[in-house]
Amino acid sequence: MAKLDYANYETPAALADCDTLNKSEKIRILEIWVEDEEQLCIAAAEGMTGGTASNLKAAQRALDSLK
Repeated sequence: MAKLDYANYETPAALADCDTLNKSEKIRILEIWVEDEEQLCIAAAEGMTGGTASNLKAAQRALDSLK
């Protein structure tokens, strides 16, 4: 079984296009990615930024494309 982690993918779209994961694995990983991006947006709104751009929209688009 592949490690269920999005850190090895440059973009959410790259994860969605990955041939080594099945659809349910992709959905599970993208749901985690979306949740993490939502938390980063909340932190940024509270003034706690990490200096990275949000991938929330891209992660949500990739997730929606699989559902």
